[in-house]
Amino acid sequence: MKLPATRDEVEAGGWRKVEARRCKLCGVPIDIFRTLLGKNAPLEEVLVDGVRKYISHFATCPHANKFRTPKHLKPAKPEVPKTGDLFA
Repeated sequence: MKLPATRDEVEAGGWRKVEARRCKLCGVPIDIFRTLLGKNAPLEEVLVDGVRKYISHFATCPHANKFRTPKHLKPAKPEVPKTGDLFA
């Protein structure tokens, strides 16, 4: 999904709005959408050239880093063998 996008574009991309609330730290109204991968995406409505569009709230929230999972707590990505190693 490429943002900024209108609500119709977001929903046409398969994302579904699951709730509306305010950011816990900055208080801005946000809409929570469920992505195709089942993850929650906090989107904020803004005016772009006079059209209401959604952008990621992480792009504008001054406290966005407080919501990120530290790298040392994220599960390791499985190592993908290089093409040459597949048939060795």
